[in-house]
Amino acid sequence: TDLSLLARAVDIAGLARGQTRPNPPVGCVVAKGEDVIGEGFHPRAGMPHAEVYALRAAGSAAAGATAYVSLEPCFHYGRTPPCVDALLAARVARVVVGAVDPDPRTAGRSVQKLRDAGVEVHVAGAGGDAEGAVARMCVELTEGFFYRVRAGRPFGLLKFAMTLDGKIAAESGSSRWVTGAPAREHVHRLRAALDAIIVGGNTLRRDDPELTVRLGGVGGAQKKPSGMLLADNFAPMEESRLPPLRGVV
Repeated sequence: TDLSLLARAVDIAGLARGQTRPNPPVGCVVAKGEDVIGEGFHPRAGMPHAEVYALRAAGSAAAGATAYVSLEPCFHYGRTPPCVDALLAARVARVVVGAVDPDPRTAGRSVQKLRDAGVEVHVAGAGGDAEGAVARMCVELTEGFFYRVRAGRPFGLLKFAMTLDGKIAAESGSSRWVTGAPAREHVHRLRAALDAIIVGGNTLRRDDPELTVRLGGVGGAQKKPSGMLLADNFAPMEESRLPPLRGVV
């Protein structure tokens, strides 16, 4: 039950993946036994966090229940109050945490505060068993946030497509894609989770890319990541499908 409900919290959090900058996507499920009495996710920065939505849905029934949270509840005041206080006010009996928040403003402090108040807390382990698999799901969901907090710089993904003989395009420039529809859909799902797309000057001049998310109505289809250009010497194009670039590096 614990693993399936924690995995449910991860799934719910994924509904806002790529929409919560600078916060991480987080999901929360409140349950009594196997019965879910409330659930929610953090939709975007400045709005209530996942725990608040889930506790609102559960109402007074949250007392004595278990809260499953994909990431440790926040300890600090930001645009919203600390979620650890909301859990304590709701009088939950138990909290299952998918991953400890690396942000030094929290970083295990919420786990300790809950335990000090008599709330049972279980943090998912990182072993090779089923629990470890769910714990990795929680970390992977927030990998960009984890990396930024720990390394102090943005998390990036390198995307390229290559044929079996090591080519990325026809020399004549006639080829549009070297991948199939499933691979292109996967790329757009990746785009939906990112805040910016960086391209080089030649890509911009030759391909005039849109750098948008095109998923045909699937989650994230309306998102437009910022376009950024990586170039040594670049003369702006007179006509381009791109909106004004956020930055030239």
